[in-house]
Amino acid sequence: MNSLQTKVQKMKNKKGFTLIELIVVIVILGILAAILIPRLSGFSDTAKKQADISSAKTLATAASTLYAKKGSAAANTYNSSADTDFAAMLPSTMSWTCQMGGTFTVIIEADGDVTVTNGDAANQMYPSHTGIFAD
Repeated sequence: MNSLQTKVQKMKNKKGFTLIELIVVIVILGILAAILIPRLSGFSDTAKKQADISSAKTLATAASTLYAKKGSAAANTYNSSADTDFAAMLPSTMSWTCQMGGTFTVIIEADGDVTVTNGDAANQMYPSHTGIFAD
């Protein structure tokens, strides 16, 4: 009899979680994941857009500098680093490829106005954001 009581006492002393408790924790984690994952996925798109807008501002600054240096002779459309005068004013790590897809196009007008787009005028990135880059 004493050994039976000892076994019962040992079974009562075992610590651990019940199956119900584990299921409740798993359900709570699932609900949290369902709420957080969609919210966090939007951050990467926002970061890519902001990186492209920042790059567009850098390109616009370089284009303004080129216009100041060359005057109306700088009026042109640039979409690659093939022009060495323009490329010399850019950081060596500058890429003409947008994070959101496509390539940058820089347009310097004869009056010095600079426009930077992502391929076409619908996706203007500088001086204001339109298309997929609209806020």
